[in-house]
Amino acid sequence: MENRKQGRNTACQLCKARKRKCIRQAGLPCTLCQQTGRSCSAYLDEFGSANGQPTNNTLHDYDLGKRIYNDPLLEHYVELFFQYIHDPVLTVFHKPTFMLRFHNGEIKHYILYGIAALAIRFSNDPSVRHIDPRNRGANYYEIGIRLLKLAIDEICIDTIHGCMLFAHYASGYNQVEQEAVYVGVAIRMAHILHLQEEPDTGNAMQDEVLRRAWSILFAADRWSALGNRIPRITGFEYITHRPPAKKPMPDIDFLQLMGDEPSREHPIGIWGPNRDLHDIGSNIHKHQLAVLYDSTSPEASFERIDQISSELQMWQQNLPPHFKFTPQNIYLQSSLSYGAIFLGTHLSYHYNYVVLLYQFLSYSDPQSKSYGERLEYHASQISEIIRWSNRVHNCQLLYSVVAHILVISSSVHLHTLMYGNSKAVERAKENLDTNFEHIMALRRLWPAVDVSAARLRVFESACLVSNQNTWRMDRWLVKFLLFHTKDMNNDQRDVPDDILSSSALVPNQPGEDSNYRMVEHALSWLLSADPATGYPQDLFIFDPQTSPDPTVLNIDQFNQDTL
Repeated sequence: MENRKQGRNTACQLCKARKRKCIRQAGLPCTLCQQTGRSCSAYLDEFGSANGQPTNNTLHDYDLGKRIYNDPLLEHYVELFFQYIHDPVLTVFHKPTFMLRFHNGEIKHYILYGIAALAIRFSNDPSVRHIDPRNRGANYYEIGIRLLKLAIDEICIDTIHGCMLFAHYASGYNQVEQEAVYVGVAIRMAHILHLQEEPDTGNAMQDEVLRRAWSILFAADRWSALGNRIPRITGFEYITHRPPAKKPMPDIDFLQLMGDEPSREHPIGIWGPNRDLHDIGSNIHKHQLAVLYDSTSPEASFERIDQISSELQMWQQNLPPHFKFTPQNIYLQSSLSYGAIFLGTHLSYHYNYVVLLYQFLSYSDPQSKSYGERLEYHASQISEIIRWSNRVHNCQLLYSVVAHILVISSSVHLHTLMYGNSKAVERAKENLDTNFEHIMALRRLWPAVDVSAARLRVFESACLVSNQNTWRMDRWLVKFLLFHTKDMNNDQRDVPDDILSSSALVPNQPGEDSNYRMVEHALSWLLSADPATGYPQDLFIFDPQTSPDPTVLNIDQFNQDTL
């Protein structure tokens, strides 16, 4: 294939901006865009009109050309997708059937583009290693989303899956409006197909595919609605023909289903308890908003906190023995390739507790102290789960949502470092080592993590806004905890008029050996390091004696066995 130079009118936008000759092969992005991982406008315009609006004929011809199937790394990307995205957080495809259809060339092309856009960031292939992982998927995303838009009127499970993939991509790039649109379209299609009702296709595998799509959309709706501060659209369905959809079966049972196996009764898998956690999380959000806007209502009372806490405790007690958080079960689920979704479910459990009890970050009475101690415990358990995830095969938690969870739990440890006693401070240092290293690994993959991580600087400023160790549920704290997509750099917390703790501590003042100085240095490292260049040589470590090897989260090491 011969190289061709593009004329002035056909040069891509990046080459025009840099006043470079735009050189590319037919059907490929230009050399500069490939080197930088940027979306090449000339490459995209080859399949659309000059103003960027695709024509049906050109994209249809492009789709029939099966160019995505000619990508030499496509199967590599599919395997990375199942390892790092699908199995930990989506689990909507029946992998044996998917791979059979993939090799037969039967998978919708927008689905394959969505998969490649998500998975290429995890690749260690020499052809992409020089590109910032966060920029690698741009061209796959642009072409895939155009193909999806052409198929958007086709109401079927494939279109729903496509919307889910591109919503997940948009979430990782903090494209919150686009995420909400794709999630909303997928849910409305699911409503039209009555996925909220128990499927009756007569085929066990197909029924389970539909159940899983509904369960994932149920969870995505709650997360997306919070991030966009909009009402959710699931949970209000009318059941007209059949009973409500059952919760998904265990993944191992799902994978063993044959294509012609009839429907039957099945046990509940890990997605059942996972969905229950989303219901409890909604109750927590209602409570916190009531504390803020209707403080005299029963929903805002201490009794309501105890009720929700009891729901969480009951959730944990009712877990089947093989779903409980034990070292043996971690290795069991890892051996079945489900370690990531297992740990992710327990991560959500402890995160819900942290959010519920966060208003007791400081305390002055015995009841508040009890809540505060439980808050610190659950924040520590989040760090423990992250350590397990980086230690055991098939357990890595590398999707973008994890960053917000770690930021909120890290703020608890930073507060302890600034105000706590010596024993608590040492434990907080160890947990912050774990959390910050993992947040940096996530920063290398997802631009949205920058917005999440920046909240820690805002939190530090809130701690120092006055000499009072005061934490109460106010508008600022609701934004900090719940509105996970909001940029809070310009949101300053008001100095409280009342003192909730008469024995409030004053944070350590800047000094040579103060914990405050340690916090300042750590945040500077986390927020200023360039995620595209990997870990800086002067990796910040809170406690050199207890910190694990910082190279454990190198993406190259994650993928050394994937090629």
